Amino acid sequence: MDIWVAHKKEHFAHSIANSPNFYYSPFGSLLVTHPGMLLPINAYGNRSADSPQTGKLTKEILCDSFGVITQPNGQLAYKVGHEMIPNNWYHHAKNDFNLAAAFSGVVQIVIKIPQAASLGGNMGAVNSFVSADIVLTGGAFNFQRCELDGSIRVTMLCFEDYGSVLPEALGKTGF
Repeated sequence: MDIWVAHKKEHFAHSIANSPNFYYSPFGSLLVTHPGMLLPINAYGNRSADSPQTGKLTKEILCDSFGVITQPNGQLAYKVGHEMIPNNWYHHAKNDFNLAAAFSGVVQIVIKIPQAASLGGNMGAVNSFVSADIVLTGGAFNFQRCELDGSIRVTMLCFEDYGSVLPEALGKTGF
């Protein structure tokens, strides 16, 4: 996960420095991008004897899974029909990556990259990022008071929030 976090940090800084219209939205960034970063690790990570809990995701595992080969010049190329399950592949437990794991992963990302929780964007020029300061409770509740010593409190807060909104939202769409 550390490689993905380093990539996310670099990508965030690059976007601010190079895109005058960079926008970091609550939905697209916090609720889609961060869990999306964790999905390949959980879906393709090999849970072998050397990493049974977290799984190990390597370039070779991804290349084998998608039929990608490394050419002599170092470039990657897709080779039709060469997708395969990597050698010595170990089965994942059912429901291994669920909503709770996704929220926990998002909290881990935000702890390692605090700016990943920023919502806002550049103001028409590069390096002009302004973070939205949303205060819904008049300061009665904020992340500094939330004691980010573990992901459980924040995860439970998110579940409470979505648990109160989701049934109504699903009822309106007819699900």
